[in-house]
Amino acid sequence: MPETKNSEEPLVTAEAFEEASTHTTAAAPTAMHAHPRSRPAGRRPRPASQAPTPAQQQAASLARSASRRARIKRATSRLPRYDVRMAWYKSRWPVILFLLQFALVALAVADNLPVVDIFNTAITGAVQGLRGNLDPLIVALTTLGDVPYMAAICLVVGLILLIFRRWSSLVFFIVNVLLAVGFAHALKFIFAIPRPSAETLVALPSSYSFPSAHSLTSMVVLGLVGLLIFRALYRKGAQADHAAIPGILLVILALFIGVSRIYVGVHWPSDVLAGWLLAGAWLSFASALYVYEPKK
Repeated sequence: MPETKNSEEPLVTAEAFEEASTHTTAAAPTAMHAHPRSRPAGRRPRPASQAPTPAQQQAASLARSASRRARIKRATSRLPRYDVRMAWYKSRWPVILFLLQFALVALAVADNLPVVDIFNTAITGAVQGLRGNLDPLIVALTTLGDVPYMAAICLVVGLILLIFRRWSSLVFFIVNVLLAVGFAHALKFIFAIPRPSAETLVALPSSYSFPSAHSLTSMVVLGLVGLLIFRALYRKGAQADHAAIPGILLVILALFIGVSRIYVGVHWPSDVLAGWLLAGAWLSFASALYVYEPKK
């Protein structure tokens, strides 16, 4: 009979199978540890062939600069724009007239001309001759021009403009008030005129006298409030003469605040007059600037 091949082939013993299984199990952790996913996360190095060229780097830099300029342009486009040239053209004669009169008063005060003493003595005697029963009312009126009360008025007006999102009017109002206050106190240090030494009904301020900051700032603040009211009413269809009534009343109130400074004895009449003249020039240009505001 022919021989079978199965009888001559070696059989796999149990010991060999167990040894092979042991080698496979021991090698498995090593293979798993060597798997790419087990490496710590991080940016893979860019091959040299994929590195940006100088032209690509320049294009990216130009794109970033263009994006930055676009953001700046969008931010500045929301700011109010005013036609300063048109405002000056419309208000130049009142502004020049008020400033010339202020210059004459300032020169006369600085040179201590006799006409200034005559003017101050006459007006002071006439106004302070009314002292008596009106004292509490005039003291309350002059206190209205103090910084805390003017600041409260500005805060109320600013909140109203903020609630109605009148950004342009809000910036216009705040900038004008701050500049007017700073300008008034700067002029005080330039001229350095002492205050009256007569009897006063309120505490004598420690600052200089010329020009009257109460007269200037109260006229500017109340005049700007009247201008805001006028524009709001006029845009709602009110006639110009009717819309101007609140502003006229506020200007009259500012005039009384200026006179009250003479009444209580803390300012010369020339100080008050100079403050009014500066406020007249200021409001003439500011009102024209506000009317010709949009420059789209």
